[in-house]
Amino acid sequence: MFKRALKAEILCCPKNMLLIFCVTLGGWLAGTALSLAIAFSGQEEMYPFLGTVFAFACGTLPVVFVIAVFFSAGFDTAVKMGCTRRVYLAAQYLFSLCTVLCSLAFAALLSLAEMLLDTVLFGDRWAAGVPFFLLGSVPWYVWAAIPAAVVLGGAFIGALFARFGKTAFWIAYVICFAPFFLSDPLEQVLASGDKSTWIGRIVLTAAEWLAMVPGWVWTALLCLLPVAVVVFTVVSLMRQPINA
Repeated sequence: MFKRALKAEILCCPKNMLLIFCVTLGGWLAGTALSLAIAFSGQEEMYPFLGTVFAFACGTLPVVFVIAVFFSAGFDTAVKMGCTRRVYLAAQYLFSLCTVLCSLAFAALLSLAEMLLDTVLFGDRWAAGVPFFLLGSVPWYVWAAIPAAVVLGGAFIGALFARFGKTAFWIAYVICFAPFFLSDPLEQVLASGDKSTWIGRIVLTAAEWLAMVPGWVWTALLCLLPVAVVVFTVVSLMRQPINA
């Protein structure tokens, strides 16, 4: 049953991977064109390698939503067709990981292509601008965390959609974008230290309490977070009613 479920996912793979590769390539072309425009303008002291940044961004974000569809609509369809929930989840986790790795590998090849383009056009002029991750300065566990985060995040969003329907869109939206919207206002409140407003009192008091928490507690919570995400996803989908 597991092999049959995995084979079914592989048969659907070419179209999805082609879409992901096209999005990644498009991001790389746009970023590389922007980098070349900046480089030839002479406004920067080093080549910015925006093609690499765009390639990895466009190679990971679409995969999150593809995985979310697999764990919501795909899960419902597979169960209706006779596949057991446990088998589908196991096969889908494995297949999703392979999808992420293929996407990141393609982005890495495009990154090497941009580095070669920089070398051909500018030689050693911007040697310091070589992407930092190509120099091995990023620890291995950070690289391991990227595909894991994409798979777990996509599965979590898919479970939210399967569980809560359209409401899950707003839940996922708040989870993903709240840090971007709130980071600047919170930073300004913390920097000012002003408790004259009720927002300032709440934020600063919360910051003081959080600062008292030992570092090992935050480390433990960070380690438990992926476990909690997997537990929620699996339990939610195992108990999800399937409409005939």
